Amino acid sequence: RRGTRREFFEKVIDMQATIGGGGKMNAV
Repeated sequence: RRGTRREFFEKVIDMQATIGGGGKMNAV
């Protein structure tokens, strides 16, 4: 499995959205 920058950014955006957006993915 390759770790791409896009994957990393997706994770970061997901975390940010969870912190300040209602949490679409609380349990990862």
